[in-house]
Amino acid sequence: MRHRGWFGAALVGGLLVAAFAGWHHSAMPHDVQVKVPTPPPVSSARSVALLPALTAPPRAALSIRGTVRGARGPVAGATVLASRTVEGESLTGLPCVEGLGRMRDESTRDCVTSQRAEVLVAQRQGEAPVLAQALSTQDGAFFLDGLEAGSYALWVESPEGVGLLRDVAVGREGVEVVLGAGSRLSGSVTDEQQVPVEGARVTAVFTAHSRFFETLTDAQGRYLLGPLPRGEYVLVASHQGTMSRASPLRLHPPDVRQSLTLIAPRTLVGRVLTPEGEPAAGAEVSLGRKDDRRVLTDERGHFSFEGLTTFSYVVTAHHGGFMGTEGVSFRPSHENDTPSPLSKEITVELGTALAELEGVVRDERGQPVAEAVIKLYVRSGCVVSRYLAKTDVQGAYHLGPMPPNQVSLSVSSPDGRLFASHEETLSEGKRTLDLTLEFVPRVEGILVDARGQPVEGEHLSLLTRPGEPEWSLSDKSGPGGRFSLRAFRSGPLLLRVGPDSDDDSSNQGVWSQEVPVPAADLRVVIARRPTVEGELVDESGQPVAQALVSLWSSEASSDQELESGTTDARGRFSLVAPRPGRYRVSAELEDNSFAHATARAVEVGPEGAQVRLRFEAGHSLSGIVVDLQGRPVPGAVVGFQSEHRSGRHPHQEPEVHATTGPDGRFTFASVSGDSVVLLVETEDFLLAEPSREDVPGWMRLEPSAREVRVVLARKAMLRARLVRADGSAVTDFTVNGEEMSDEQGLLEWPIVRTGSLTLEISIDEGERSATVKRTVFVRQEVDQDLGVITLRD
Repeated sequence: MRHRGWFGAALVGGLLVAAFAGWHHSAMPHDVQVKVPTPPPVSSARSVALLPALTAPPRAALSIRGTVRGARGPVAGATVLASRTVEGESLTGLPCVEGLGRMRDESTRDCVTSQRAEVLVAQRQGEAPVLAQALSTQDGAFFLDGLEAGSYALWVESPEGVGLLRDVAVGREGVEVVLGAGSRLSGSVTDEQQVPVEGARVTAVFTAHSRFFETLTDAQGRYLLGPLPRGEYVLVASHQGTMSRASPLRLHPPDVRQSLTLIAPRTLVGRVLTPEGEPAAGAEVSLGRKDDRRVLTDERGHFSFEGLTTFSYVVTAHHGGFMGTEGVSFRPSHENDTPSPLSKEITVELGTALAELEGVVRDERGQPVAEAVIKLYVRSGCVVSRYLAKTDVQGAYHLGPMPPNQVSLSVSSPDGRLFASHEETLSEGKRTLDLTLEFVPRVEGILVDARGQPVEGEHLSLLTRPGEPEWSLSDKSGPGGRFSLRAFRSGPLLLRVGPDSDDDSSNQGVWSQEVPVPAADLRVVIARRPTVEGELVDESGQPVAQALVSLWSSEASSDQELESGTTDARGRFSLVAPRPGRYRVSAELEDNSFAHATARAVEVGPEGAQVRLRFEAGHSLSGIVVDLQGRPVPGAVVGFQSEHRSGRHPHQEPEVHATTGPDGRFTFASVSGDSVVLLVETEDFLLAEPSREDVPGWMRLEPSAREVRVVLARKAMLRARLVRADGSAVTDFTVNGEEMSDEQGLLEWPIVRTGSLTLEISIDEGERSATVKRTVFVRQEVDQDLGVITLRD
């Protein structure tokens, strides 16, 4: 990835600085740390976006004209910037298959690891450059000149808010950018002992467009970025002499706090000894899954790794057919604690003899198969290790060295039409195993509607015929309606097109027919199912990306989620309905401290339907959790969820939650929704007045609620021991429709409130079944034991 010339010119000639409020992140699975070079400091600790030195426009320069509008009309004095990603340089916000915390490198089209992304951010590589800027006039008008042909993202910053408009083509006039509130991002940067770090560089990357926004921390280690457009960001903090730190963020509430801790890099030095106790020169040493670095020992058997973080590592060494491992960990320093060592020394002794596997992969005619993929799996307890290899042009492969063990292999040709699987016990030393691939039967063809138009994204399944043991494989039709289903055997099978659901209403319009296997060039004509297309916007009309959107049956008794997906970068979504009819479409956006939800009914005709969903402006929700005596309850986990989803998944843990402090208080930064619930969980308490008997921690709230008081009662249980007529314990039973089990036959049921409590207890053991109903008077916070209950046939 090359450095752009404009960046060097900007450093020499002076950077144009726009006082633009900072920007936020794409989802990473966890915080990561990498030592990176520290770039030159920015000019101040304000929120800034570094701009390139603007050069003379090319000959074919074009322009974009438009207006900036706010809540009260045209906005004067707003800064308007035009940027776009650069093919071969920019990091985009496209998520990779392997987790959310990765971005894509445009130069290779490969996933960029979190560590690599930090390095690129610190070196200011991968940024989408700003290519033009202007100030709006008194009537809100702006004019961006000197642009090449193509599409740009327009960013607007003003005291009245921020705005973002994507894919604006050069030459357009009358473009309107509407300002929204945006989000302010603040926090602090400290070292391991919680000492503020002054002058740390904090960079927020808007991952959907690779814009970088940054600032420096002040003397108290504090930073402020914003207001920033809502969306996903990666926040990177770095300072000379420390490991950089990245954290995923999603900005939606007006104010978001995110603090980061920087740690000093650790060094690991060591040596590798042969089974005879001699230095092992040329041994390969690796750090394990969390760090894929590998080094070779020198002539004295020495090795070293620098720039390590406070992880635990399993150091593995291979040499001469033997392996050795040694664990090492670097603990972080804590506030008022003695600093932990920055370096450690270990010795790895080789002792375990290793196994290696090699051979040739051929097809059924005996011809070598090049580029075949061999996957080898080794199970050790609950841990499964995987080894990968590819065959060369002669079909040869090599796997290992690896510990001797029972292994499973799967081998497939590059096009997936040949396959083999094998079990093998590997002993010490080298083993030769040749493998022969067998033809994999497939059912292939094209899916079209009654007009002959390709149908993409439709569910297809290949199933056994009625009366045969159940077996199925499924996929979706791709571009042009093409599909290719791998079959589990040759011979006639059922090809099914349509949603695979137990809900009868979803199965209407499903196409199924017996087909020969293998089969090629099938043309399957189906009735196209109607599609619900729409967009999701926030209260200011700005698109909301990466929100969960679902299609539900409109019947209140149905809990069937018919289809779900996420909105794209422009807030758009598409959901396929089983058939024309009335449905409910919901949208949810949740991230730790905020939750927004909306839903509306939609009538779907044969040609589908269009729908626009809108989140209401969020508001903070605070409250206090107390016991029956009015005393605060600290440590209670308070979850927030839309009633719509809670009603269908009453036992699913909410993603949005807060923990009460010593004063029993909790706060959610920004919430909205027509009907919402709180779910309160604590080890010793239950809700004193739950909204639903079957979910003791469930409390319904009015949408207008801003401050709530949650009253808990100390947990009390109704207990009994269930036995059969012969006195043996009933280990599996059902209580009020809920299946339960206990080896001693013990039944425990929560006492939610004072009054009558009815338990219907039943067992079903094939030929033996029995039911007992008991109604007892119970008191809140008072345990009660019913003794032994005998269930007779």
